[in-house]
Amino acid sequence: ASVESLRSRSSSRFSGVRFRDEDVPQLDLRLTHAWLQYAADLLAWGAPARQVYVNWLVEPKQEDLAARLASALDGGGIDESLEGLAPTHPQYKGLQAALRREREHPTGKSDVLRMNLERWRWEPRNLGERYVLVNVPAYQMQLIEGDQPALAMRVIVGASDTPTPLFSDEMTYVVFSPYWNIPEQIMRDEALPKVRRDPEYLARNNIEVVPAKGTDPIDASTVDWDDEDAVKAVRFRQAPGPENALGLVKFIFPNHFNVYLHDTPADGLFEKMSRALSHGCIRVEDPVALAREVLRDQPSWDEPRIVTAMNGKEEHTVTLKEKLPVHIGYWTTWVAPDGTVSYTDDPYGIDKAHARLWAGRPRPVRGAPTAGV
Repeated sequence: ASVESLRSRSSSRFSGVRFRDEDVPQLDLRLTHAWLQYAADLLAWGAPARQVYVNWLVEPKQEDLAARLASALDGGGIDESLEGLAPTHPQYKGLQAALRREREHPTGKSDVLRMNLERWRWEPRNLGERYVLVNVPAYQMQLIEGDQPALAMRVIVGASDTPTPLFSDEMTYVVFSPYWNIPEQIMRDEALPKVRRDPEYLARNNIEVVPAKGTDPIDASTVDWDDEDAVKAVRFRQAPGPENALGLVKFIFPNHFNVYLHDTPADGLFEKMSRALSHGCIRVEDPVALAREVLRDQPSWDEPRIVTAMNGKEEHTVTLKEKLPVHIGYWTTWVAPDGTVSYTDDPYGIDKAHARLWAGRPRPVRGAPTAGV
């Protein structure tokens, strides 16, 4: 029998709910199982993010549920024990309210609201007092302090065939006037064919040829670009400058994807509505403002000095005094402070993959990013 049927069978108009002695063990078992299942769902133990998207990395949440339940029973705080496992981010609360409204007045958005609630449960519970939040399908980045955005701007994210990975990390340093060390795949698939057609391509784009295990440039004319071994022995890097594909600054949170935030010389692309255009990295609309916020605890790095360093044409690295958490997520619904819910496109098809997971037919979105731009 279900918990509800046991309750119904045991209720009386005169005495309220009184369970029969023989029903108590079964009821205790079912209620304990229900609490554990609900707690596990809040901790996202049963729905791995990688079953939706292979490059969605989530740190498993550690929790002693037996101890938490025992404490809740001792203190009479069952509801509170579960609420303490849920995300506290304002977006989670806003989506819960939106889902309640949706159930009262259906518009067909229930599933997507539930998906986005689950994605917040995949996130770390402690995002940080101050952190960078990138919402990929909204093409938006915010620098959050407490619960409020201190800075917001448009971003360009990975294209559908080179999608941006989803994960959390910590920004540790900023590089002004960076070199762009061109990833091997981009070098082979995009740059080399152009070099073979046009010997002046490298010089015109300020790209240096460097030994694979060296740092000093060599003369590109000495390399036989049709010789596979000769090509394997070198790499390409684009020198600092206004035409550099990374723009004038990059913001590094070391990760095995080699993905980061950076400037871009192609500012016109921010005017596009759909901005899934990069090889996996995240291009930011206002790099000066972001650098100013990231380095605000180093007063010597004021805006004039930042602009000078960005245009210095010599690579310069500045280490952050305190690491800054960075969270890259994928939410196709967003709730404004007044409760208004907006819906985005689904450039990677993650909503569809999420729906397949719920239907018991998981087929995750695939595609590894090619880092760089």
